[in-house]
Amino acid sequence: MVCDCNGASEALFGYRRSELVWRHISMLLPQFEEIDLMQNGQPNPHLFFLCHVGFRFRAVTQDGSDFTSEIFLNCLDNAGHGRLSLIVRPVAETADGGRGS
Repeated sequence: MVCDCNGASEALFGYRRSELVWRHISMLLPQFEEIDLMQNGQPNPHLFFLCHVGFRFRAVTQDGSDFTSEIFLNCLDNAGHGRLSLIVRPVAETADGGRGS
């Protein structure tokens, strides 16, 4: 669930903070509908790996348009409370559809 967001997130996705808080993250990042963000109180190791290697995620704005993004995942506590920080950064597609060089 989204616990908070900043003004940059509001501008990027086209939602007001009040429309995002307590909604599931898959509303913005559809691939997260089938990915558990946390496993046993820790960040999902596979998701952490995907973020680390620059995997591209599809992000969807309020008006239904989408864009390719990279996700930066940070664990906010080590006490097993499942608090994460997700930073979403749009990326430009290259002609070959890959990461570019």
